[in-house]
Amino acid sequence: PGECVYCPLEFNMPKSYLSDEPAAQRAKNLNFDPVAQVKQRLEQLSQNGHSTDKLEIIVIGGTFSAYPDDYKVEFITKIYEACNGSTWEESGVPSTVPGGTDIWTRLEGAQLKNETAKQRIVALSVETRPDWVSLDEVRLIRRLGVTKIQLGVQAIDREIARLTKRGHGAKEVAEATRLLRNAGMKICYHLMPNLPGSNPEKDIEMSRLIYSDRRFKPDYVKIYPCMVIAGTELYRMWQKGEHQTYSDEELKCVLKEISALTPPWVRVDRLVRDISRKWVAAGTVRTNFRQVVEAELIKEGRPCRCIRCREVGGRK
Repeated sequence: PGECVYCPLEFNMPKSYLSDEPAAQRAKNLNFDPVAQVKQRLEQLSQNGHSTDKLEIIVIGGTFSAYPDDYKVEFITKIYEACNGSTWEESGVPSTVPGGTDIWTRLEGAQLKNETAKQRIVALSVETRPDWVSLDEVRLIRRLGVTKIQLGVQAIDREIARLTKRGHGAKEVAEATRLLRNAGMKICYHLMPNLPGSNPEKDIEMSRLIYSDRRFKPDYVKIYPCMVIAGTELYRMWQKGEHQTYSDEELKCVLKEISALTPPWVRVDRLVRDISRKWVAAGTVRTNFRQVVEAELIKEGRPCRCIRCREVGGRK
């Protein structure tokens, strides 16, 4: 539903996602069928030697809250059923009760069965916008079994929001965070440096505020530097000289300062988005920026202290 100037809109794809990004590509190849996606992913993980007895399901793409409630319930129910090994239809149980389709009974049955299934869902994440988070929506996602929300925050500056047509600001982010935190959700902010109206100093200062102000303080962050994608309104602004992207050196300095600011109770889930360079007209195409940033911070004696960087796993 958003009108953000930087979001690509590829035909037959969810807004802001491109058809050659790994998860999006898999979804499109399988006609966005939740059962087929889960089954294929489980098979891939198993073939690669991963245990699949405990699963985190991540539902990405567009604004989850903007879909019709019946569709949301059906989609999530089918994910549980795929992990359980059979859908309601395959089990032979009628999917209707007197008065119509009982979608909630079907969901709760699948959730109950999943508690003892071979592949148990222990975490469930969906993605939405702060201005779509309401009390009713929080109640709904709790019933779905959602444990983590990825919020498209991007920036909390009024001028940036105006120039990018984002449609929300700090007030909506703070209210969404309050509702979700009170409901026991883990909260991930998507942050986007290098937007129109910003500059390196402003990007760093916004991150400092997000990490220190009690209205915000997310559990996770994903940091996606803005890229200019052909066909977007931002692309036209860039062509006219109304927007200029940071050089890789400038961007590296911004990402280093944000990483150095990150508190030890935050996990940086991702640094730089995995978009194929064929789409990018301006902005960084380096996908290993995190590796570069972390190595330089360690050399400077101020390593990133986020949860991921301090994990025991993978170390000697």
